[in-house]
Amino acid sequence: MPAIKLEHWWIRVFDFVRLQAFVISLLVLGIGEIFMENSILKFVTLGALLISAVAQAIQIFPYTILAKKQVVACKAPESKNMVSLFVSNVLMYNSKTEAVKQQIAEAEPDIILMLETNEYWAKSMSYLKEKYPYTVECPLENTYGMLFYSRLELSDTQLRFLISDEIPSIFTKVKTPSGKEFEFYGIHPKPPVPQESESSLERDTELILVGKEIAKRKKPSVVAGDLNDVAWSYTTRLFQKTGNLRDPRKGRGFFSTYHANYWFFRWPLDHIFHTDSFDLVHMERMKNIGSDHFPIYVILNYTDPLEREFIKDELTEEEKEDVEDKLEALEEVMEEQK
Repeated sequence: MPAIKLEHWWIRVFDFVRLQAFVISLLVLGIGEIFMENSILKFVTLGALLISAVAQAIQIFPYTILAKKQVVACKAPESKNMVSLFVSNVLMYNSKTEAVKQQIAEAEPDIILMLETNEYWAKSMSYLKEKYPYTVECPLENTYGMLFYSRLELSDTQLRFLISDEIPSIFTKVKTPSGKEFEFYGIHPKPPVPQESESSLERDTELILVGKEIAKRKKPSVVAGDLNDVAWSYTTRLFQKTGNLRDPRKGRGFFSTYHANYWFFRWPLDHIFHTDSFDLVHMERMKNIGSDHFPIYVILNYTDPLEREFIKDELTEEEKEDVEDKLEALEEVMEEQK
């Protein structure tokens, strides 16, 4: 189903469950081998299951510890070049603010991005302004509010609405203690689920627009947020290739952040991507805070990319066409809405 390049939610939902499909395929293979009598039906059924399991394994393998790391571990981190980020979808209806406050106090991140924040969360987190003088606050009651706090100097800070007047995103330039500058994008696109959007088009195009902007600006960049998409989906791969972004998850594990309450139905929705200007110092999925998402905490070390060689993962001609098709489709939808 995920191989079908349509944006309908009931197709795109199969992007999410590859790990679960892999596990279930193996279980049913074992049961079938034990209990099914030898026949053409058994051969065809178990053969199809094996093909399915292999297909899922190919997709999720890069996010296992057996795969090659896409982001190298920093061997000599420097405090003046390190940037720590705490990203949390807090769940707007969650009132357990103390759990979040405790994790922030323990981690002491340089940058905090909180999603699904309303006025209640804005008031509860207002104390952070004492230590984090650079802030962007956009509390909303529609589950797309954002709170952004930084103790690193910001400039050219913008609250933007790339796709919809109801869905904010953040762009800003951030200066490290050493004086080096990078650009930060905080995003939270709509998920392809019936109660939000029956199509993944808005989500897909928001990611692609950010990727194209990063590619055009050619600046060291970090993208963080709840992308409402799994790391191994076709859309996320397009997004990564478009912006030449790297995923610190690759080669280290899934770091699945959703759903916090159901261990078998978990997948990586909350992400931190970055250009090749950074090495990884630390990456951690934090403890449950009462939300349906776990927070994620990452420490990056700014490294001059000119000192190393990276292989750029270029878009194929077919992928370039898919990118343009999505952008054109969104323009048509927005024109119809007018």
